[in-house]
Amino acid sequence: IGALHIVDIAAALIAIGTIIRDFLNPDFNFIGEFDKKSGDILEDVYARITLKPPVMRRMSIENAEIAKIALNSYVTMKISFANIISHLCEQVPTGDVDVVTQAIGSDSRIGPKFLRGGLGFGGTCFPRDNIALSFICNELSSNHDLLDTTDSYNNTLSQRFVDRVLPYITKGETAAVLGLAYKPLSHIVEESQAILLAKALSDTGLRVIGYDPLANDEARPILQYHTLVVDSLSDALKEATIVFVANNDDVFKSLTPDQVLLNKKRATVVDFWRCLSPKFHNHPRIKYVPIGKCLDPYLNAEKFSNLWGNALQKSTKPVDKIPQQMIDQYSMGGEIPIKYSYRDDSSFSAQDEMNKNYTKEVCEDYLKRISMGQHNYYGATDLYLYNALNNY
Repeated sequence: IGALHIVDIAAALIAIGTIIRDFLNPDFNFIGEFDKKSGDILEDVYARITLKPPVMRRMSIENAEIAKIALNSYVTMKISFANIISHLCEQVPTGDVDVVTQAIGSDSRIGPKFLRGGLGFGGTCFPRDNIALSFICNELSSNHDLLDTTDSYNNTLSQRFVDRVLPYITKGETAAVLGLAYKPLSHIVEESQAILLAKALSDTGLRVIGYDPLANDEARPILQYHTLVVDSLSDALKEATIVFVANNDDVFKSLTPDQVLLNKKRATVVDFWRCLSPKFHNHPRIKYVPIGKCLDPYLNAEKFSNLWGNALQKSTKPVDKIPQQMIDQYSMGGEIPIKYSYRDDSSFSAQDEMNKNYTKEVCEDYLKRISMGQHNYYGATDLYLYNALNNY
């Protein structure tokens, strides 16, 4: 500093969008010092600037460099772990990534930050530091498999999400991707998962419209052959029959079903962060797809039945056809009081767990599956319908 010619490293643990706040209120600061005197001077500078006395970690310059990139690399692993749990929850009846991550995040060894399933990590820091740490490990013959796996897994997510929504889309439809920056309150699109998603959706034959409150100008040259980037939210939604909420910016969290539907008969909304109003959840004209939640109570039921043995009381009585009268009665909210046994043989009213407002389309789908001989399901809905058919 000045005439002393001190060479130190003071890593700034800040996030884009909250730089000033993070700089003035750090969790901790670490200094890579050339010697004790230079470290003392730099620590005093930090003590004068920050709004509260920061926890200081002083170390050699080499350790400081490793600590900086290792910290970000650890966060990328935590993000990827949450996304693995998110995918798993989609395969498990009643699965809900928020329920699981809130539970494990309550453990002080883990904590809740960056433990929320959604899109993968992006931006200028996380991907760069993960690759940098892997490179250093490789150069020094140190194992870096975990770092490489984190990076490669993150790169598969955009295609996984496309595969997840393929049943709900038709080639030629218009899709809106809301949020093109790698996170809210940012204009940065470098390594943005939303950008990768828009490109992947375009490759499936969809017409893709993109919008971001801050990142439109940065996104246009990257997406020029894949996505039309528009200047307003209303323009993005005007013709879109499938909407992807790619980040949880406040402008997107406040969306209403009327804004999405306009004059359209139906629309599909894919909510990566499960941030939209509950008004979307059971809207009769909107197919709501929250990433990280299981939507199909039949999914993998046979596998779970094999895993858990006789956890459910099973029935194998065949059903030859769907009684139309039952479909009509049930879809109109008619009650068929059937009891069933569940795990501990306690008796519950299956109707208690039924949503009486299921549309006829959903009821027919349930009944059709049962009539095809897919009897051994997990969940009250399935046992209710199966027993109702067999006793109708």
